[in-house]
Amino acid sequence: MKENDLKIEMNWDRAAILENDDPTRHLLVEVAAPEGERSEKTEPLNLALAIDTSGSMAHGRLDAAKVAAIEVIRSLTERDHLSLVHFGSDVNVVLKGVPMDRSGREAAIGAIWKMRTAGMTNLSGGWYEAGRCVAEVMDRKDSTSGRILILSDGMANQGICDSEKLTMHAQKLAERGVATSAVGIGDGYSPLQLDALADGGGGRLHDAADPEELHQAIIGELNQLRTVVARKMTITVESTGAEIQGINKVKDGFDQVEYSLGELTEEETRPLAVSIDWPKAESGSHHAVSLTIRWQPAEDGPQQEIVRELQIPVVPVDQEKDFPLDLATIGKIADLQKATLDYRSLRANERGDFVGAKQRYTESHSHYLGLVAHLPDREERLTEFEIDQNKAEREWHGREKLNKYVKSKKQLSGEFDLKKQKSRDRRSSEHLNKE
Repeated sequence: MKENDLKIEMNWDRAAILENDDPTRHLLVEVAAPEGERSEKTEPLNLALAIDTSGSMAHGRLDAAKVAAIEVIRSLTERDHLSLVHFGSDVNVVLKGVPMDRSGREAAIGAIWKMRTAGMTNLSGGWYEAGRCVAEVMDRKDSTSGRILILSDGMANQGICDSEKLTMHAQKLAERGVATSAVGIGDGYSPLQLDALADGGGGRLHDAADPEELHQAIIGELNQLRTVVARKMTITVESTGAEIQGINKVKDGFDQVEYSLGELTEEETRPLAVSIDWPKAESGSHHAVSLTIRWQPAEDGPQQEIVRELQIPVVPVDQEKDFPLDLATIGKIADLQKATLDYRSLRANERGDFVGAKQRYTESHSHYLGLVAHLPDREERLTEFEIDQNKAEREWHGREKLNKYVKSKKQLSGEFDLKKQKSRDRRSSEHLNKE
């Protein structure tokens, strides 16, 4: 994908700064592939399935994972390569970079049906071996990139269990072009550990409460892999003399800050919301903002770059009506801030840091209150804010928490929720959870 293939929208919460008023403005940048231009992906997939076969995957969970994995295998073409790893206490490499022709698919399906549950959960060991298999396919020049997809219901209790270390290792592998995605199955998995590998690995974290959602997540992930148009996308925001604060990307700085947006698929929009605070200036002056967007094309090739320049004027207060608040943009920014706040608070809650979880909301309350002050659904938003704060500041487990954890992460990064949107009773996941 080249420069002309990007669709970039840039909107201020208000397109001017009022003289002697708060000089802070919010900017929303949305990057997408243009509508109506869908390219056929020519590069074959280099995929490794890492399937958890520990003891907790009994009670129907492994069976559901098998069915979903076989569906993936049947959808692969003879140009695609598959590696297959399963892990409990031991790690077993069943297939290593096998072309998915008829014999390859038959071998993969046969190996999956033979999997049985046993032992502990060596998540890092299974992930590492899957990464090694994918890297070997790349070393053979059969593919320029790869993806690990982890299916697990558990909490790692062997190998590397620390989430920060898992993130570090996944980042190193991602630098080589091997991304990691993960599907958490049931109600007992550790979102921190699976998220660490997906976040560090530049992939996606999915949540599956039941076999139907597991199927949707895996097939959806595969379909998205075939429509990636850009990798390693970043946006650098630059404005002289300004303090720049990320809203959905937690990174701040002065004059210039670079934000990572990850990979872009054909049907997703990657958002970046920032607040920019300048020194007060006189009416008639203006502030300049430069946006530099860089990415690596999915089909390989040199890094691409686009630069966009913006200006925002300082105007007298009596011109306020000429520059009304953009409520639609403010609503989107508020959604991104709330999703980011929920995600960060739930991470603290999952670590048992209930004080830290509450503090996230306390520190953000004033800014969020000001952001939503003029929105028509202000009261509903503030009520939800209070409810979520009360939940995050105390011990919280189960399906509702896991669903909110994954959903908030998808919202802040502009990912599709691959699960079918449906109303269901909380008990619908019982056949994937321990009796």
